[in-house]
Amino acid sequence: MEWISVKDRLPKNGQMCDCWQNNWGRKTDYEYEGEGIFYNNAYDQMLDVNCEIVNSRVTHWMLLPAPPINQIFSFLEQTVYKI
Repeated sequence: MEWISVKDRLPKNGQMCDCWQNNWGRKTDYEYEGEGIFYNNAYDQMLDVNCEIVNSRVTHWMLLPAPPINQIFSFLEQTVYKI
C-alpha cells in the first residue's frame, strides 16, 4: 500500500483508510464519509482535508489492507457459534 495525496484523489465513500496529518502523523482506521471528511467511530473523531488549522489537515491517505483469510474464517466461526 502507498500513501495517496488528497490533491490527487480521495477514497470512495465508506472505504476504510489510514490518514496522515502533518502535525500528528498517522491516524488509523478512519472511514471516508465524502466531501473530505474521515471519521473514526471508535474514538468519535473526525478529520478533514479542508481543516482551517493548516497543520491539522489530512494530506494523505492509504487504504487498509485486507485481513488475513484465516482471521476472517476464525471470526465467522466465533460468530456462528454465538448465535
